[in-house]
Amino acid sequence: MAKKKEVDGLTVEKYFKKIKLKYEAIDESMWRVESDGVPNIIVKFEPPVIVIRLKLMEVSESYDISGLCKRLLELNSEQMISGAFALEGNNVIAVEVLQSANLDLNELQAAIEGITMTAVQNYRELSEFRNKKVLADGTVEMEHRPTGSITGGVNVEDPGFVF
Repeated sequence: MAKKKEVDGLTVEKYFKKIKLKYEAIDESMWRVESDGVPNIIVKFEPPVIVIRLKLMEVSESYDISGLCKRLLELNSEQMISGAFALEGNNVIAVEVLQSANLDLNELQAAIEGITMTAVQNYRELSEFRNKKVLADGTVEMEHRPTGSITGGVNVEDPGFVF
């Protein structure tokens, strides 16, 4: 059996082309990818792994962070097969990590499509946490914020959602 060739940055770009993804090289080991209308998916080649990351939205301390964290953990167990939702500073992100040594086109495509699909499917629910404010007494109050139009499940006019 022939030994599989080690994956490098050029191989990753070839995979993007074969999958027909729109992409922009940020440097020789990092790309900004668009999948199914979702821009700003960052793919970083850091041997021995490839990290796929999507910033979903910004949150502030006044939001219902405990409710948001609880829901993100539930979504991790219900929907994220090998990736995860996480908080990174004041941002909610989705991240997927793949081994680069044996990476094939199907694995990379499935990871990018998985993050895209999960983010789009959960947009409305996650964005609702930005409308819930925690008051000084610990109670949660709903704020009513105007929203823009929804395109493919993603509110492209919503400044808090950072696809």
